[in-house]
This record gives sequence, C-alpha cells and structure tokens, in this order.
Amino acid sequence: MNIEALVNKYYKQLNENDMAVLNYIMQHKAECSGMNIMELSKRCSFSTTSIIRTTKKLGFTGYSEFKYALKNQTQTNQSADKTVDWIGMLE
Repeated sequence: MNIEALVNKYYKQLNENDMAVLNYIMQHKAECSGMNIMELSKRCSFSTTSIIRTTKKLGFTGYSEFKYALKNQTQTNQSADKTVDWIGMLE
C-alpha cells in the first residue's frame, strides 16, 4: 500500500503535527527517501520522536520501515514514468 493510501486510511488518528511531517515528506519524496531520521528532523523542524510516532500511526514499526516503503514507492513511480516516456517515443 502506498503512503498516500495509508494517510487516507489513518487520517482520523493523525494530528496537526503528523500532517505537517507527512506534508513535508510528500512534497520532498525523493530527498526524504535518502535521509536518515536526524536529517529529516532538521529539515522539517520536528523531533525524531514526533516522526517515529507519525510513522507508527501509519502502521509501520518505525522510521526505517517507513523509509523503505517510501523509497520503494519513489523508485516504482520513477520506473513507471520512464516506461511512459519510452512508450511515447514509440508512437
């Protein structure tokens, strides 16, 4: 399941801080997929504890599992974009 779908699924459990963290991540997916939790904390101005709490609310065991899912989703989307570009060149 992608991150956006999880946000929609657990929307009622998320507070304003959770949404701010997730908003930053969604706007900077590629960069965040390569950041450790300390870097993300500095970039989005929230504590590492807040970030971990947010990822757990989405059903992940912690930031590492969330980051893996984000990286996988980002790579999948990039692969799909490349495929669409390739198909467009054939037409």
